[in-house]
Amino acid sequence: MKNTTKILIVFASFLLLLLTVNGYSQETTTLYGEQVKGTAGKNAVLKCSGIKFTSSVTINDVTGDNAGFWISNKNGVLIINFDTMEEAIGYKLKKGTYYVYPNLRNNQNKATVTVSFQ
Repeated sequence: MKNTTKILIVFASFLLLLLTVNGYSQETTTLYGEQVKGTAGKNAVLKCSGIKFTSSVTINDVTGDNAGFWISNKNGVLIINFDTMEEAIGYKLKKGTYYVYPNLRNNQNKATVTVSFQ
């Protein structure tokens, strides 16, 4: 019985190591963005704390009340705009600092977006 237990422990340890090496235990990072409508199509308020990635990441989930969203870099340059949240899944970003902001729907005063990266 003792040998069987040792074999099971070794096998479980090997399986855990294999899953870790293959990326199944990668940490997920989440970034939140918000837009509040300005007056006469101007002075919108954008909120996002931004995040710096030290290696490339992939979008694995997006939620929010919006009409899509966009990603910009630390200089405010547009990286990409997504018309729907679903089309963003699987998109890869290189290392760098990024911000996310939601697009407002027609007659919407405030929108949010939460983007998860892995």
